[in-house]
Amino acid sequence: MKSPLPKHMYANPIKELYSPWSFYTRYFPDPVEPQLKKHPKLVNIAADFFQVVVGSATAIIVGNLGGDYSSVKNRTAVKTHIWRERNTALAFKAKVRDGFTCQICRVSFPELYGKLGVGFAEVHHIVQLSSLNATAETTLAQLLTVCANCHRMLHKLNGKKSDIGILKKAFTGKWPSTVTT
Repeated sequence: MKSPLPKHMYANPIKELYSPWSFYTRYFPDPVEPQLKKHPKLVNIAADFFQVVVGSATAIIVGNLGGDYSSVKNRTAVKTHIWRERNTALAFKAKVRDGFTCQICRVSFPELYGKLGVGFAEVHHIVQLSSLNATAETTLAQLLTVCANCHRMLHKLNGKKSDIGILKKAFTGKWPSTVTT
């Protein structure tokens, strides 16, 4: 530490910031002797400390604490993952078939965004690729043109064909009244 810790800070959780790491700790005015490490009072102090840390982290995540909290962004990292191959030509055919219109909420990207929306939409696999045990052929009938929001909602559901009907029913009539073109 650059300067001594003020007495009122002892025994309170402290977040120490070191670039690029940070951690929570707790300082005590007197050294803890090795034979006292298993002392019940120390265990209670440690348990209280972790309760405060977890409570603080929860409050930050939920947004119950004020203040400006920074985080590191834009770091580069190399990751290895499994990529499921898709047929972009088939996906494009599905978008053309559906007029680049979301088949759930009926948003038409060209109508809503003009030239910017031309050729834009996402395609959802009615049978999720991750549910298949082996390679499989995809047909045009298995693809559905959707907007990004409806696509995320479909993936939030159970991954079944019936999810499309469930989402359409949940959505019916909610979008057109809020959008003006």
